[in-house]
Amino acid sequence: MVIVTEGEFKDIHGRVARIAGQQRVVVELFEGYLVATAYIPKDAIKIIND
Repeated sequence: MVIVTEGEFKDIHGRVARIAGQQRVVVELFEGYLVATAYIPKDAIKIIND
């Protein structure tokens, strides 16, 4: 689990996924309903322990 620390998606919690070779944060809005954000650089995410 990570939190986005910079940019338009700041403060969003999610998990990291690789889509088409780019790192993105996947957010679960509802059970089983996932949304992938735009590319997020490694420097803009922080690992969290939930």
